[in-house]
Amino acid sequence: MNDLVGLIAATQPAEPWDFVADRLAALADAGARAVASGTIGGVRTAPSLGLCTAQEAEAISELLRAQLRERLRKSDQEEWLRRRKWLGFYEGWHAPHLSCARGTLELLPWRSGKPTTALVEHLASGALDGSVSAIELGCGTGENLVCLAGAARAVTGVDIAPVAVVAAQEAITRSRVQNARVLEADLLAPPDELQGAFDFAFDCQTYQCLRQVSIVAAGAAVAGVLRLGGTLLLLTGNADEPEERGPVRLTRRELEDGLVPAGLELVSCDPFFFDETEAYRVQAEERGLARPPRGWRSLWVRVR
Repeated sequence: MNDLVGLIAATQPAEPWDFVADRLAALADAGARAVASGTIGGVRTAPSLGLCTAQEAEAISELLRAQLRERLRKSDQEEWLRRRKWLGFYEGWHAPHLSCARGTLELLPWRSGKPTTALVEHLASGALDGSVSAIELGCGTGENLVCLAGAARAVTGVDIAPVAVVAAQEAITRSRVQNARVLEADLLAPPDELQGAFDFAFDCQTYQCLRQVSIVAAGAAVAGVLRLGGTLLLLTGNADEPEERGPVRLTRRELEDGLVPAGLELVSCDPFFFDETEAYRVQAEERGLARPPRGWRSLWVRVR
């Protein structure tokens, strides 16, 4: 019976988890009755007294219901955080930052429509010599890919949302960049071609979301794309931000605890403010704030 529960709970249901759990619980009832009668699939499994009493069968049924509901709830929550939430943002049907019913690419909460200032400053410092391969984790609509293409030999962008991938490819085409490409992929289950393939990685608000699914897997994801000695420029939310404004607020200790075990060594970590976006501007007006959200700008090197 436990094997059956595990098999069922391992599935990724398309319907809401509570509906699926109710339907599967009916199977649990049938299974419990079969155990009580000593007959499973028409095959007698015990003498005439059966394997348990009717009361015990009812208790088994309730336990199975609870297990199914909990496992399906967790499965559904992970799928939401890992994929569906981002499809919703890019497709417009999930826009909690807006008062209107649907969002647009122009009104994505983190999108300024320009390359991220922290990345521009990093490149202007001469951090890349033009011969490196670079990747953006969670490339979104592609503005940073075009910027990176001017400083690297080859650039790859990765995003889990098909709409983002199309938008990023359009940005590359418009700019006539020849050394950039974009892939649709799940960074928590990345294709082999990305593993250890890059000298530089840029991440603006992606790791902070991946770690909501799994801290260990998120660390492995961002570290795993780098060669030994490769560097990561990482932008995340900052726990010193007093307002809940979108970026996941992390302490410096949380950053280190998540990334050092993955083989990264911290080079620098400084507070900064995210670029202004339309969503952040509206937030500031509504709440009487004078600036975009506070974040961490950190630089890491892969040491193992």
